[in-house]
Amino acid sequence: MFKRSRKDSSLLSNEGLEIDVHKDVLTMYGTSSESVGCVLRGTLRFHLIEPMKVKSISLRFLGRVKLGDGADFQCQEIDLIDHKWTFLESEQDPYLLAPSNYRYNFELPLPGNLPESVEVPHGSVSYKLMAFVERPAFRNDFKAEKGVDIQRAPLPSTDEYLQPTMVSGIWAERLGYYISTPDTIYTVGDTFPVMFSLLSLDPYFCMIKTTVVLREFVTYNVKNSKPILKQYDLSRASAIASRKQELSWDGALNLEIPKRTLYDCETDYIRVFHKFFVEIEVMEVTGEIQVLHVLLKVGVQSNLQNELAQSPPEYEPISGFSDMPPPPYNRDHSSLVVV
Repeated sequence: MFKRSRKDSSLLSNEGLEIDVHKDVLTMYGTSSESVGCVLRGTLRFHLIEPMKVKSISLRFLGRVKLGDGADFQCQEIDLIDHKWTFLESEQDPYLLAPSNYRYNFELPLPGNLPESVEVPHGSVSYKLMAFVERPAFRNDFKAEKGVDIQRAPLPSTDEYLQPTMVSGIWAERLGYYISTPDTIYTVGDTFPVMFSLLSLDPYFCMIKTTVVLREFVTYNVKNSKPILKQYDLSRASAIASRKQELSWDGALNLEIPKRTLYDCETDYIRVFHKFFVEIEVMEVTGEIQVLHVLLKVGVQSNLQNELAQSPPEYEPISGFSDMPPPPYNRDHSSLVVV
């Protein structure tokens, strides 16, 4: 917020422009095709401690995608939404506003297909409010900015949200396997178990080691180019089979989701998802080592998304208010000394 202190003022302790929003986080429940959207609400406050000439007062809401850093791939910027409220229209002569605390309520319904806020190594989706009080001639304008965080939470009925992760099969008719996790979605900072049950169908085909690796994938959909995929290993765990486990092995390995992990998102521009790899090393009677690779998807959410998922969606009606701009209390430029 832009402000200027004035110790001798009996009206207000400071002067400036401030943006307040009713909710720190706006929530879209469900996918972009399911969500009914949400409503951005707030108040623009303009504090004046002495008379001031003003040409116009406005507020702008801007959503923007940024892709690329110029090194790995070309930079791109895409505007998602650009909405403007004008609370005091610009005219030929400036307004002369009296000392007061001016308030302008604003409201904007946001469609459910807007992508959620996200920041990844080579891109971002971000939203912000920008307030502007234009002053005449060479006087300093007042400006203020405030970021708006939009998050997406799954609906409680989403099948993917409810079903556990599991896979089973027989590899080369020599090894049976069953791998599972208790849940499908975990929260950043969690540790979750990967449970496995292995059975050798060949007495000369012995298991020696099992490893699990959590991997993060980030896809950038760049205009006029193929999608660019980046991947990072986040954590791993492994165990070596004992003599008794060479032919039949039931066990579990714990995978950590580090604090630096990005949470999942699915947008037209940036996609983040996670998978874990299970590597089962087996040894032939000749001593040759072979490795079975099994891949499973796992969901990762932020702490905030976890909290939102526990709460039912709240659908708020549009209030329909419209505040009128404050009238100038004097247009006679010679009657007052204006800062």
